[in-house]
Amino acid sequence: MARTSSLLDCIRRLEAASCKEGVKRALRHAARHLGFTAYALADFAAERKVVFLLNEFPHSYVEIYRQRRYIEHDPIVQRARRCWRPFTWSATADDPSSPRAGEVLGEAAQHGLADGICVPVQCFNGRRAFLTLAGPSAAVSEHDLWLFQLIALHARNRLSDVEAERLQADGTKLSGREADCLRWAAEGKTSWEIAQILAISQHTADWYLNTAARKLKATNRIQAVAEAFRRGIIN
Repeated sequence: MARTSSLLDCIRRLEAASCKEGVKRALRHAARHLGFTAYALADFAAERKVVFLLNEFPHSYVEIYRQRRYIEHDPIVQRARRCWRPFTWSATADDPSSPRAGEVLGEAAQHGLADGICVPVQCFNGRRAFLTLAGPSAAVSEHDLWLFQLIALHARNRLSDVEAERLQADGTKLSGREADCLRWAAEGKTSWEIAQILAISQHTADWYLNTAARKLKATNRIQAVAEAFRRGIIN
């Protein structure tokens, strides 16, 4: 009962969050009460890309994860992409679709992340996302897993809301064409292809993309797309 009350309190904290840091604090609170030491919240994007919106895994593990391109072999991500039910990390150890599952999970264990849970969700705008938490063990009940699905859904939607509120407050707003170009760029389209789809010149498509990047304080197109995903501008 105490654990359920704590997790429901996390949902209330998420609903009350007025900024990104507030969302992070609420997730830390939930993780701590289940004995987890790390969490990450991510979106599934086009071209099988994964965009991490919040990531409080150990820095040393994150660096190894990036350097070895574990995102392409992570059995947790692979399973979250194709299923809807919450699951534990240990349930993916023998996943035939991820030949390097043992390597990925073994490296995580060396950084104090011996087991965890993953909660796939579909947000109200159709975006697919997942919340994953990890630590020395994953002693959670089926009831806990379903409560975390509610937490993941609230966290992702609240993060979009607070980013939209922040954008409105600081006056950052993309035009319809800028947002359209970013959406097609997120689908992997080139400037020439975007120009053909939107019936504009390639020069104009580049101009819209560059303007959007400046507004989002991004240094290139890839960063602009990631930032637009993070802020909930595109999905």
